[in-house]
Amino acid sequence: MKGIIKKVAILGIILLLIFTGACSRKDIKAYESSEVEENIEIAIRGLREEDEVISLEKLKGMEIVTKEMQSITSSGEVKTKKVKGVPLEGLLRSYETSQKNYGGIRFIAGDSYSIVVPKEIIEKREIILAYEVDDKPLAQKSQPLMVAVPDERSMYWVKNLIEIELLEEQQSVSKKVVFLETIVSSLDTEDYTYYEDLDKVVKVTDLLKGDHVESHKEGVYIKAADGLDKEEDIEVFKTGYIKITGKDVPLFLSPDLPKGMHVKDILFFTYGDNVFFSLDKGLETLEEKKIGDKEGISLKDLLKEVDLVNGKRYICTAEDGYKLEVSDDDLDKGLIYGGNGEGFILIFEGMSKEKKVKGIHSIEAVK
Repeated sequence: MKGIIKKVAILGIILLLIFTGACSRKDIKAYESSEVEENIEIAIRGLREEDEVISLEKLKGMEIVTKEMQSITSSGEVKTKKVKGVPLEGLLRSYETSQKNYGGIRFIAGDSYSIVVPKEIIEKREIILAYEVDDKPLAQKSQPLMVAVPDERSMYWVKNLIEIELLEEQQSVSKKVVFLETIVSSLDTEDYTYYEDLDKVVKVTDLLKGDHVESHKEGVYIKAADGLDKEEDIEVFKTGYIKITGKDVPLFLSPDLPKGMHVKDILFFTYGDNVFFSLDKGLETLEEKKIGDKEGISLKDLLKEVDLVNGKRYICTAEDGYKLEVSDDDLDKGLIYGGNGEGFILIFEGMSKEKKVKGIHSIEAVK
């Protein structure tokens, strides 16, 4: 009888230890989860001279909203998501400012991915810093917070947000526009399989060589024909290619980037003081102009598009080195036409035929 009692007592102790251990593990897990959330911090740059830091715990104590929002994938597919979080405007209001006061806002993820949301989006969209999507909390260790920008490309929906950088309004520093089609005609091309198609590409590093480009260490601004704006890290950009044949060209791609972050139908991109402009896309995007029997792009409209109408004189350079200098009063008379593999020509209404620039390579503004 004593032996049975002893065995029951030992069994009871074992069960008690198991139960206590399970509770302890549960308590530890809950404690660790709580600690993780308390320790998550988001840096905010550009508010003051020193960076501000806000914890996720404090963020959740602000006004919370729940909304259905749509994002647009790179292929044009529209996806609807229910997001819960804090409006960026509400966060900035606590610092006595507004998102509309800035020329752009850069969101930076824990894996170093970053993108600038341009002013035109900032002014019309309610940006949410979401911590729940479709009624499920984001994984606290890997994705504690996500940027949700309604009715915009999914590239702006930055996951694993760790930093917000507020950018002041900046004036364009562009001094020269260089034409992509003219440059790539003289560069070596490579075969590149994009989805199931074999296309031709040129290396970005080859594109940025030569007398027409000076070195540059900051970001690259890209604008697509459909109005998409993107800022790309310069080092990431230099690892990539510009696809020049097939669909959606010119198209920036990199083997180091997911396809959703490639930029198709590039109208232009800026690199330092240079703008690389696609005349093929310009013909599709800008309003047509006629001079005699020639149809093409208004030179003034093109220069307005890249914010390069602040010069007094303009030096127009051909692929073979020929140069023509015109005044700012002549911009209205200029027309660029051609394409389809035959090269582009710049002419001016009222000027002699000898003044036309065949194989237009670049236009530089001189103050």
